[in-house]
Amino acid sequence: MNRRIEILVEELSMQVFLNGLLPRILPPAFRPGVNCFVYAHEGKQDLLRRLPKRLQAYRNYPEEVLLVVIHDQDSASCTALKQQISEIITTTENSPRHLIRIACRELENWYLGDLSAVEKVYPRSKASKLSTKAKYRNPDQLTGSEELKRLAPEFGKTSSARAIAPVISTGENAQVSFRHFVTGLQKLLG
Repeated sequence: MNRRIEILVEELSMQVFLNGLLPRILPPAFRPGVNCFVYAHEGKQDLLRRLPKRLQAYRNYPEEVLLVVIHDQDSASCTALKQQISEIITTTENSPRHLIRIACRELENWYLGDLSAVEKVYPRSKASKLSTKAKYRNPDQLTGSEELKRLAPEFGKTSSARAIAPVISTGENAQVSFRHFVTGLQKLLG
């Protein structure tokens, strides 16, 4: 049976990032028989509002659907967000196998988990030298986009997503929710 991976995200920058990252972490997903699609929404509320209709549509797909939902934490509780999304999915009849991941604080924190990748994209930032500083040891505690703007004034959400995806470390990343996303996705696909 053919499989289809549907990844639902809140915004364009995450879609751009994943489109660059997925070929590196899931080469088997791009073989014949498996299709992978990343859909950006117009924010968190749009993603959550559209999710029930997508779930109903998946029942009519000819292939098995594997659903991944990625949502930024921002200032909310990770547990509460995951529970809210899980309830929407599991209360739908014949819901697909799924993975829910919360990006601790936001996508840009994933970048800060690999300061050498940030420096490759923004050489003047000298970001790799910051990894020994206490502030940068736990990227979850930073406000990702604000910190990146401080390190690299030329930072832009979509352009950074496109540039960092090919160079970010998937194995040595200090950002816990990024590592959970990578391993969770690989496990979902078995």
